[in-house]
Amino acid sequence: MDTWIDIRRKARACHAKALAETAGDRRGEKIIAAALKADRLKVEPHDFPAGTLGSLNRRFRLVRVQKGLESPEELMVIAHEIGHFHMHHDPHNEVTARPDGLGGDPVDSGAGKVEGYSPSERKEVQADIFAGELLCPGDWLRDEFVVRNRRPADIAKELGIPASLVMNQMVRAVLLPPIGPAPEAAVTAVLDLDTSQQAAVMWDGEPLLVEAGPGTGKTRTLVRRIQRKLEENSTPASFLALTFSRKASEEMRERIAAMNADASIEMWVGTFHQFGLELVSKWPLRFGRTSNVRPLDQTGQLELLEANLEKLPLKHFQNLYEPAYELVPVLKVISR
Repeated sequence: MDTWIDIRRKARACHAKALAETAGDRRGEKIIAAALKADRLKVEPHDFPAGTLGSLNRRFRLVRVQKGLESPEELMVIAHEIGHFHMHHDPHNEVTARPDGLGGDPVDSGAGKVEGYSPSERKEVQADIFAGELLCPGDWLRDEFVVRNRRPADIAKELGIPASLVMNQMVRAVLLPPIGPAPEAAVTAVLDLDTSQQAAVMWDGEPLLVEAGPGTGKTRTLVRRIQRKLEENSTPASFLALTFSRKASEEMRERIAAMNADASIEMWVGTFHQFGLELVSKWPLRFGRTSNVRPLDQTGQLELLEANLEKLPLKHFQNLYEPAYELVPVLKVISR
């Protein structure tokens, strides 16, 4: 599952509209000019403090860009801010562009896939993804690379965009499956829930704890409750939806996206571990930690357990020669 698939679809729709306006001219400057015209946005140069390349003023439909940027970098910053304009409508979190990175996809390191984006950082990553797809859609790029055997540097030069952007898009285009059209949202009603699920969906009192076992429809109930709150004009960015596993969080993200793709982009959907990492990473001093917070990989986890082996309430050891050998199954139980 591509975590950012709804953003890519939104960006490609914007690209397709701009491409029609340019009569098929894919050069970055032409695509950006057409997109700005379609959204009635203006661009002006600005002197930002170090570390900021651009900003969006939604009220005045104004994109400000750092003075003195080379054309490819300027196009990328403008595309980034157009992404904010299309995706992010929370007035409590005005965002600006970061100077580094076109990231977005979580990296599978020894510590596993754990995202730790704050709400503002997550929006920056989303805008980076949008910018890449707006300037260089992955499916088109795949054909240029695989079918026409073109080099990324040549494509970047032709489009007038950064080579790093094309390389990032190339990795996604080759490794991820093609993006198809968004699935049609299923027509659902609260009536297909049982009595207890309906009660949870319609609850309007104090915080509610719902206890339910596996396979009882917890995710479905949560998604319906989110749907109901959205229909009552709750702000998408105010939602925090947490689950225990990445698989369950992606399932919830998919269901919310099928229900309301635009709203799902602004929601924080993930695991308790991801959210916990974010809290510790952003406010380490409140937890008595240094600012260098990182998850342990399996080697580090084993070292920690082995160093505290005598403190564990273990009564039997299957391997007396090397008791730590049996700690791998223990880690699997802890990580479940």
